[in-house]
Amino acid sequence: MTRQAAVGCRTTSGGHTQAVRQAITLGGPTRCAYSAGSLAELALTWSALCSGRARAVHATASADRLSLRLAPCSRPALSATRQAVLQQVLCGQACKVVADEARIGRTSLARNVGTALGAFGFDKRLAGVPFVLSAAAHAHRHMTERAISIGDEPLPWSMEIPFPQPHPSSRTTTAERSIIQLLVTGLSAEAISRQRGATRRTVANQCSAIFGKLRVSGRLDLFAYLWRCVVPASDPLRQVQPLASTLISRGNLSRYVESARNTSDR
Repeated sequence: MTRQAAVGCRTTSGGHTQAVRQAITLGGPTRCAYSAGSLAELALTWSALCSGRARAVHATASADRLSLRLAPCSRPALSATRQAVLQQVLCGQACKVVADEARIGRTSLARNVGTALGAFGFDKRLAGVPFVLSAAAHAHRHMTERAISIGDEPLPWSMEIPFPQPHPSSRTTTAERSIIQLLVTGLSAEAISRQRGATRRTVANQCSAIFGKLRVSGRLDLFAYLWRCVVPASDPLRQVQPLASTLISRGNLSRYVESARNTSDR
């Protein structure tokens, strides 16, 4: 039976264009679990949220999928500095480190991050961030690092990605993997305890056990770990050399990644 749950996103009214869906195939631990088109859609989503062209109106989780629906809007774009700070935080860098590098106080950092998340249409608390938003930040960062621009491609007003799974060698239990799936959807510890019929202390202990096994410091660091599981370091998409001033559309990106994979297999 399919499980549907609103996750980490405030639901508001608003139209959206026909869904743009990309085929996604789960791969092995040394292959990217998301298609090149899906990575491009994630990067486009991040750009649209930061530019003020779109906001999230609904995020859901089914049995094995995370989905996100956007709606057009018109609001001021995030400054380059605020965008960089938010991206660092969502990619799992410690807030203290980000604040020190940006030369701002942690209180100011938390306020700026909360304001940006609210403008995007998500819960203002980092504890309510779903994996799909973190994945969008990661995808945009990877393409930016490689000087790959996806230009003015059509925005995917509705998209979905598979649930990320920890590496088989992680030794996580079935109960712990269930907790990870709930964390991925953006549920708070309190909401998880209600859904599982457990005390908050039990859930907190399970989360601590998960973080210890995976050697992560918290939820967003967990998301960074899961990102590395679905886009592993050995995948050619993460190995391609920077291409100065290269413009690659979503269609060309798929062919480019396939070419990079074929080259690496020789």
